[in-house]
Amino acid sequence: MNTLITVLERITKFKAFPYYGAERRIDIILSVFLPAIIKNALYPNEQCNIDFIMPELPLKQENNQADCVDYLLSKTLNGEIEKLLLVELKTDVGMISKDQFIKYKNMKWHDVVNGIKEKSLETEYKNRIKYFNLLEHLVAKNLLTKKDSHIVIRNDLLALFKLSTKVHKEKMKIYYKMAEYCESIFPNERIDNIEVIYLGPKNDVTDKISGLQNIYFQNLDEKMENEYPEDWVYIVNTLRDMK
Repeated sequence: MNTLITVLERITKFKAFPYYGAERRIDIILSVFLPAIIKNALYPNEQCNIDFIMPELPLKQENNQADCVDYLLSKTLNGEIEKLLLVELKTDVGMISKDQFIKYKNMKWHDVVNGIKEKSLETEYKNRIKYFNLLEHLVAKNLLTKKDSHIVIRNDLLALFKLSTKVHKEKMKIYYKMAEYCESIFPNERIDNIEVIYLGPKNDVTDKISGLQNIYFQNLDEKMENEYPEDWVYIVNTLRDMK
């Protein structure tokens, strides 16, 4: 039997069990198809590109914890980023929170970036390099711009990370160099438009949130153009059964 079919059948079966998070299992599969899903559902007649940027975009909260948006994508027209797309996936209507979507709708890109930079300095030493990797990824995707000094600071910080030491003096060197690194990058000023998208079962909550884009599992097109059409048929039929 096809491995993907087996995985989807298990997700469907175990979703009925307590403590089983179907979203965490199916999200990596959906990430492969997400640009095509959004293009087909929201922009079928536009000559635009939908690019997958990353999963689990961290959003800093007042209590110094991090909430995460499931996916970050971008919509590009003529080679320029027109808007960022925050996509929240739900496989269970009982887990939908109106407040969560309203918070996302009120977000500004510069606030998101500043929150990531602040968190990179507040996080544990062992996790700091992960924030560095995240920020470098956003630079590569043109979501952040950089000062002329960025490359030198970046290389100095990489050299410190490679020491892999827990000595307090070296940890402090990394902290100060990370702070310097954060000062060398800043949000792309051309990006000022964020669109929030709900992807999941049809429900009465998201349907009533003004300005929220809804892509319901039940409306997904199994004939959608994508790189893996045979796999997509199995996936879309699995999603349609989720409530």
